[in-house]
Amino acid sequence: KGFGICVEDEGTKPLLRENTIADNGAGGLRARNNAAATVRRNRFHENRGPQIVVLRGCEKLMVLKNEIWSGARIGVHCRDRGTGRFQENLFRDCYIGIRVDSQANPHLTKNLLQACHIGAACVRYGRGMFDENEFANNRQACVAVTTGANPTFFRCRMVASEHAILVQHRGRGRFDGNQIKDNNTCQIIVRFWSDPVFVNNHVTDGREEGMRISDHARGTYQHNHFSENGIANVEVRTGADPIFERNLLFSASGCGLVVCDQGYGTYLENIVDGNRTDGVRVETGAHPTIRANHLNRNHGAGLHVAEGGDGVFEKNEIASNRQANVLVTGAAGISQTSTGRLPAVNGKPATPRAATKDSSKSPGSSALSPPGESMPVLRRNWITHAQTAGVVASSRGRCAVLENVIAFSAQAAVRVTAGSLLFVTGNVFEGGEGVSVADEGQCFLLGNRFEGVTGSAVTLLTGARPIMAWNTMVGCNVGFACDGGSGVVFENAIVDCKTGISARHFNRTTVHSNVIAGCDVGCSIQARAKTHIRGNVLRDNGTAVTCDGEGITAVFEANLVLSQRDAGVVIHSGAA
Repeated sequence: KGFGICVEDEGTKPLLRENTIADNGAGGLRARNNAAATVRRNRFHENRGPQIVVLRGCEKLMVLKNEIWSGARIGVHCRDRGTGRFQENLFRDCYIGIRVDSQANPHLTKNLLQACHIGAACVRYGRGMFDENEFANNRQACVAVTTGANPTFFRCRMVASEHAILVQHRGRGRFDGNQIKDNNTCQIIVRFWSDPVFVNNHVTDGREEGMRISDHARGTYQHNHFSENGIANVEVRTGADPIFERNLLFSASGCGLVVCDQGYGTYLENIVDGNRTDGVRVETGAHPTIRANHLNRNHGAGLHVAEGGDGVFEKNEIASNRQANVLVTGAAGISQTSTGRLPAVNGKPATPRAATKDSSKSPGSSALSPPGESMPVLRRNWITHAQTAGVVASSRGRCAVLENVIAFSAQAAVRVTAGSLLFVTGNVFEGGEGVSVADEGQCFLLGNRFEGVTGSAVTLLTGARPIMAWNTMVGCNVGFACDGGSGVVFENAIVDCKTGISARHFNRTTVHSNVIAGCDVGCSIQARAKTHIRGNVLRDNGTAVTCDGEGITAVFEANLVLSQRDAGVVIHSGAA
């Protein structure tokens, strides 16, 4: 009715070898009070309690090459500061292969834990060192860490189970150098205020997410490799606030990184490459800080801010993505928690780590957007070689685009459409196409530099409503082209372009106080244009102003026209 074998007290050193310990009432083997047995090549099964119980010390207990199975019971239970060494054992068909709790600290090396409900469960401040173990075909999880437990898993292999790792209810732990592969649902779940450390792990080929962090969990995640996972490589949601640094996220069937449902986090120097939809997607009240990452060659957008997403995105390299390098859609920036207050945690306002860092340097959304609304900030990024457009804002998207380098986009460097609002300030545009505003898009273009743009530095299409000031356009094909929009263009410098300003097709644009110099044509006014040009300086151009086409309504007022190479004003035959 009790244990099959009891080994107790310091100095007890039996050798248990090649025995079968089965069908006992309380359990198979109990070792306690610093006993020092050697347990080798035994079979423990069908005992009605745990097959092995270790408590109160036992650092010199060696459990080696045993077979442990128990149906609905625990294989090994280490508790009450129990220790011991477990090496090359087979755990199978247990409800829990090994349970570690109450500050127990065993050392497990090269064991196989398979076909259990949970391979290893560390609970209630349990610890333990798990080194080079293999977990396979477990029905719920390979590893579960809860309630303050803090184990270390090093170079383990966790495969073909429902989940690989569950860390929840303030669990901690360090996971270093593990191979996590081919699990049936989300491979790693971290939730409920847990705070683990994940370093140098390979998380691949999961059916759903590689990792999901939720419910106010935190944690530090460094130098991990996520690839070929199903829904996303990593998903962060519901108040989670991790630190992600120097990870590789590539080739997911969905997104590389999803931050949603008021998720937070700080993401530094990660590589997000080759995912089959978006590289990074931010939505539904999320507010991450994404800094100095590489978002390249994703099949969707490199960065997609959508449906109430917010955040600070700075010093990233965003290049060669298939849909757009940056896409802002679906009322992005109009956060569901837009009152400036963060969701409460245990009755107290939450303060995400991302929101407290560099707050003195970050431009607050209140400076750029109306009260009650927030705005994502895209700042000091390198956005290049987009296969379509560099930055796209559509479907009432909102964004501040500050101090970026945007270069060599196949289509527009920045495209604003469908009622979206962009603040584009202090950026450098090189090569490729420039900024395009259309379909009731609103854009504040302030203090940017356009250099060597092959098309128009700025193009206004039907319904566009920009304000454009203090910009410099150098060596572009066209400095500013207005083709049906209405806006205000003032105090810009347009130099050495083929055409400085081109206006046509029912536009209603006011152009004043600009410097237009060294162009082939300073201002080209074409059919049906409605333009007011006043107070500008036109100097050293081939021709200052040309008018060509019917239906022109143009007012030239108080301009200074100096040193044109050919003519000041040319009105072509048929112009009226």
